[in-house]
Amino acid sequence: MRRLRLEGWCRTVAGLAGLLLLSWLCYRYWPDRSAGALALGFLLITIFAPFLGSRWLSRRRTELVMPHLARMAGLDYLSDGREYVEALPRPFLPITSVMVVQDRLGQRVGNRSVEMAEVRLCTQHKDLGDLFEGIVFSCELLRGMPHFFIVDTRETEKKWYDHPSMDTGQFQLWRRLAGPDDRSYGVWLEPGQGEDPALLPVIDVLLHPQRWIDRETSLFSAHCDGQKLHIALTTRRDLLRLGGLMATDSSIKRAVLEAMQALSVPSQMMSAVMEAEGKALEARQLR
Repeated sequence: MRRLRLEGWCRTVAGLAGLLLLSWLCYRYWPDRSAGALALGFLLITIFAPFLGSRWLSRRRTELVMPHLARMAGLDYLSDGREYVEALPRPFLPITSVMVVQDRLGQRVGNRSVEMAEVRLCTQHKDLGDLFEGIVFSCELLRGMPHFFIVDTRETEKKWYDHPSMDTGQFQLWRRLAGPDDRSYGVWLEPGQGEDPALLPVIDVLLHPQRWIDRETSLFSAHCDGQKLHIALTTRRDLLRLGGLMATDSSIKRAVLEAMQALSVPSQMMSAVMEAEGKALEARQLR
């Protein structure tokens, strides 16, 4: 780890030296340029070079450490999960070409496969913000789960500057439900789909992720086709990330402990899925 930190500092210092040399050469051979422009260039260099070096070091640490931590937690770790996200059903996440997928995790729970990844989806216009940032979870289901698509209503409303971030396709709006933190969710069903007594009990479990995940999060969307359930949760920070250039040994140890806690998220979400399956079975038996 110390060797990796040294490499990160060497890359940063080398980048700073190279950029400063380039700036000096420009000033040397084009003296008519103002000194203010050169000073601004120096300022930008000193800000962005350490930032990029820190990001590189943080990512390298994560790639080296997380596979070992994942195995200790009984998970498979794959750093690149773009293919997994691109294969998700539509509608589920906003469609965009600007996608960052990190820290894909996989697990077998009995005879079921479970997957999770950190995802960030952006527009081409950076000033409009992110379309989605958080974790995406997928798992196989027992037979008998209802079909549905639920999403934050703000994602399906038409915006003056763009199209809605979510296209519901052939799905038809069935009902609007109130969620936590004054959020509103639309429940969408397939054309001709009858009302299922298991639908509302299952959705009630999904609307409150704080009950089963020990971190600040909220439901973005969920899609169920009866065989697989896909859940997207918004989060405000990376679940699995180690420190950068200024990280100390103690801060790295704290980050490792936090990462181990984050690795429990798939099992916590699987517990919620099993609770939803139990409520679906109970609702049908009471009918």
